[in-house]
Amino acid sequence: MNCRRAMFSDLLEMQNCNLKNLAENYSYRYYLFHYLASPEMLEVAEVPGKQKICGYVMSQMEEKGNAKDIPHGHITSVSVLRTYRKLGLATTLMKMAERSMGEIYNSDHVILNVRESNMAAKHLYQKTLGFIVDERGIEYYNDGENSYTMKASTKREIWNHTSKAIQSKIDEEKQKKDQEANSSENNKTQKEGQSRSTGKGKKKR
Repeated sequence: MNCRRAMFSDLLEMQNCNLKNLAENYSYRYYLFHYLASPEMLEVAEVPGKQKICGYVMSQMEEKGNAKDIPHGHITSVSVLRTYRKLGLATTLMKMAERSMGEIYNSDHVILNVRESNMAAKHLYQKTLGFIVDERGIEYYNDGENSYTMKASTKREIWNHTSKAIQSKIDEEKQKKDQEANSSENNKTQKEGQSRSTGKGKKKR
């Protein structure tokens, strides 16, 4: 999979990922607003060769209420289509978003909200991404379910040991994609060669 910064043409497919997976849905204008306000805060996962968006993360920097407020980011929405889960895409997208916050905006930390019942998401955030529970929101969601507000550091120094791992994962995906493309091309060449040989045999008869 190719994880990259989102483009304007990706917005509709990002919205589609949201509508298929999540209970909290947003209008196209909401995605457009985020893209126009801070395009560097939207990341997507793309299926190689199909130009299909199979996952995304949308984040933003929280506005300062006063000069003493610590700069921090907020993960607004993250989603990966079901058929493309268990591939580490959510982890990679989240790390890319956190890195943008730290390197571009000098963010101190990032927060997000997760449903109390969403065990898979809580496991990802806590066990894989190092988030901690900051507070509990009572009846936070429209359907009355409680939420957990989680928090993780985005300070620049943490990328000294995490950025290499992220880049390694991206490089592995790219290498796999290139190998698949080469294999497909070799199979095509072999079939064409066999077809020519068969054709020559028929002419001799």
